[in-house]
Amino acid sequence: MKSFVICMFLIANFGLIFGQSSNFHPEDKCSRTGGHCVRQDECAVEFAYTDENYCPLQSSQGAICCTQIPDSWTDCQKRGGECSDESMCGGIRKDKGGHCPEGKVCCRNKMS
Repeated sequence: MKSFVICMFLIANFGLIFGQSSNFHPEDKCSRTGGHCVRQDECAVEFAYTDENYCPLQSSQGAICCTQIPDSWTDCQKRGGECSDESMCGGIRKDKGGHCPEGKVCCRNKMS
């Protein structure tokens, strides 16, 4: 039983230990500012709303509202984009931080 508890603790904290992105869900007040609920260490100070009212359901787990997409978010969809052929992006900006399958680019029209 003790090893099970230790194993679950390590799994739960794997992202924190190895610098992976947080998995907080969107909350209304933060989303209305154009922000994302993230760990404080994922957000540059100038883009952080540290008031716990912006991510109230998750602030006890360390969530703050950040108005910039963290560099640790590499999934194109999580960054607000869609993986497409480059020719399909048209005037939509390409997000070099959003990873896509080989031959595709991350097309994103959100500005945050």
